[in-house]
Amino acid sequence: MGIAFILIGTILLFVLALKGYPVVIAAPLCALIVALGNGVDALDTYRTTYMGGAANMLITIFPIILLGSIIAEFYRAGGGATSIATALYNFSKKISKTGNTSVALTFIIINLMGLILAYGGINGVVVTVIIFPIALEMFKNANLPREIAPGVVLSGTITSALIMPGSPQLQNVLPMNLLGTTSTAGLVPGLVIGAMILIANIILLTVLTKKEIAKGNGFTTFDGMPNVAEDAKLPNPWLSLLPLVVVFALFNFAKLHVLVALFNGAILSALIFLPNYGGGKEIKPLSSKAVVDAGSLTLIVCALSAYGTVIAAMPSFSSISDALIGIPGPPLIKAAIAMMLVTAISGSGPAGIGTGVPMFASTFEAMGINMAALHRVAAFSGVSLDSLPSNAAVNVAARLSGYSVAKTYLYSFCTTVLTTSLGTLLVAILLTIFPGAA
Repeated sequence: MGIAFILIGTILLFVLALKGYPVVIAAPLCALIVALGNGVDALDTYRTTYMGGAANMLITIFPIILLGSIIAEFYRAGGGATSIATALYNFSKKISKTGNTSVALTFIIINLMGLILAYGGINGVVVTVIIFPIALEMFKNANLPREIAPGVVLSGTITSALIMPGSPQLQNVLPMNLLGTTSTAGLVPGLVIGAMILIANIILLTVLTKKEIAKGNGFTTFDGMPNVAEDAKLPNPWLSLLPLVVVFALFNFAKLHVLVALFNGAILSALIFLPNYGGGKEIKPLSSKAVVDAGSLTLIVCALSAYGTVIAAMPSFSSISDALIGIPGPPLIKAAIAMMLVTAISGSGPAGIGTGVPMFASTFEAMGINMAALHRVAAFSGVSLDSLPSNAAVNVAARLSGYSVAKTYLYSFCTTVLTTSLGTLLVAILLTIFPGAA
């Protein structure tokens, strides 16, 4: 009965989120349902377990999200992100013999846009919003069905860029904090499988798109379609890359704390784009908007993480975790499956990692798993089963495309659930075969 209520609460959470109810309200409500179904005191569960889980996640992620949001806001208002994306778009037209980019080239360029910006520390959802108008322009240029655009954009913004070694995103940073590992743990397997995910996404979407084109489907416009800004004052794209490169270099080569790297990136982006976003008088309103955005995103992640904490505290969940650990096979494969399941229950990659790693780390360490290997597997699991229809990025991308989630989800599922879940298992297999690669 307890397990049944865990399933009921989790499904209800997905349904409420999909229907637009605030996760900050839906998550504690569903947690209370789970607690009551498991015969646990609901009020004590909310005050101690739920709020404790939310507070622990808040302490860990808020400074990272805040600094990332500040960088993103200066990049948005200063045109830095648009400059980089537009430069890649123009480059694709130059190397195309016809002047119109091919299907595969279109998808490669869009993935590069997302990869560069997200790998430089800008939140993946924010990057999705920034580059979507340019992606639609490229779809229009190549006459591709725009319901495929969300899957293409999300492939570049919320998959490999968040989980590969060296990424300053939460999916890579949280395992560092929880396991005491480095940003490049599992370096070679992480890079290889991360690249494979992107290549598989491009090939898979190219095949699906060509099938739609063969049916006569092409690009259609819609009311409210975002347009690419025609702005001659965009900053130089090479200069625009500088803050992102600095964040990456300070985090990975200088081995500074991620907060120090992001802080320097925020200061540098504020200075570089100063003439483009209107001067010093705009720093206050832009920073204020970044704080609001960061607060909203942090509350969502904390609410989902707290729900996962409640699930993990239920007496009935121990039978699920015991069953997972008892699965025959290599320990690292078990770890991958367990972490993916917790991610699915939590409904968020950072929430799944923040809940699952403390839950399983000591058990898997006793089985002989290298913590660096567990780090990379946990990071990959954070982009596996998190992108269900209730996922924020999935909903944002669908809205920007002018379609519903139902219309676009097949393509988003392929790039953010199917290939990433397979990638999680593959990285676990590689690290099992080559334990020294961790």
